[in-house]
This record gives sequence, C-alpha cells and structure tokens, in this order.
Amino acid sequence: MDGLHHLATRYRSSTDFVERLRLAEELFSALEPQLLLFVLSKVPPDSADDVLQETLRAMVVGLDGFNGASDAALWSWSYGITRRKIADHFRNPHYGRMTLLAPEEIAEFVEASEAVLPLAAGERADLEYALNLLDASKPECRELLWSHYVLDMDYGDIAETKALKYDAVRMRVGRCLEEARALMA
Repeated sequence: MDGLHHLATRYRSSTDFVERLRLAEELFSALEPQLLLFVLSKVPPDSADDVLQETLRAMVVGLDGFNGASDAALWSWSYGITRRKIADHFRNPHYGRMTLLAPEEIAEFVEASEAVLPLAAGERADLEYALNLLDASKPECRELLWSHYVLDMDYGDIAETKALKYDAVRMRVGRCLEEARALMA
C-alpha cells in the first residue's frame, strides 16, 4: 500500500473520476478507524457517527487543497479537521448543553451503585464534600471544573466547545479553582 500522502497526491493529480473515487475510498478506509476512535474520545457515542461523517465530508471537499509531503502531515491535517468538526458539534444550538445533576440526584445514583460496589466511608464523605463545594460555587465554575477535572477535557477542548480562547479558559479554570479552595477554607 502506498503511503497515505501519496494516495492524497495521486488523488489530487488524477482527472479520472473512477480513479479518484478508488483512491479516495482507499485513503479514507485507512484514516476512518483512527478518526472514529478520536471522535469517540471527545463526543457522546450517539453523536460519533454524525461527527465522523461531517469530518469525512469536509476532508473530501478539502482534499484538493492538501499540500503535505508526509503521512504525518496528512494525519495532522485530518485531526485538525476532526477537531473543528467536534467543536462545531458542541457549538450547534441543537446540541444540548451539559445538564448537571443536583447533588440529591447524584446521591441517589451513588446509593444505587453501592449495592454493586460499596464506597468506603472516607470516599463517600469526600464525594459529598466535593459536590457541596461545586454546588456553592458559581454555575460557570461548576461546569468548567467538572469539564476539566472530571470529564478530563483539556483547556483547548473546552475553549473550542465554548468558543473562547485557550488562555481565557485557562484563566477561568484557575480562578474557579481558587474560588473552590477559598470555599474549602
């Protein structure tokens, strides 16, 4: 099999529709599994197919403009498009904002899960304390801290989903963390 960037180069230079179709199919069948894993790590599973389809569509449209000279450049280009489509998905007004559960609802889930895997007394106390602190903070802080520390989203991901700059998110998370620390005192 040719290098992926060679497939892209041959695709761009070909004028035969059938040949372009074959090359595109070969290229995207090699890229799709890795891109799907990346998408699944960033969006809810029920949205992954839609985001992947939008990503592949954007790649087909933009493939004539790809000028990379290596497989790494093609992968970088592909992941860049994928990240933008993920951000577009979260910016979509039809995408529901993350709804945070009330502490009482979370406590019900914790109690139900204790039947399967009981929490140690210290873990339960820590969980209740953390939930109370988050509930006492500003709603924006609760969402930012939850996204960053619980959902493990980095500043860049949060910035893309909220249409903010990276440094703005970094500073807001820092201020929210300071506020949470002040609440603990």
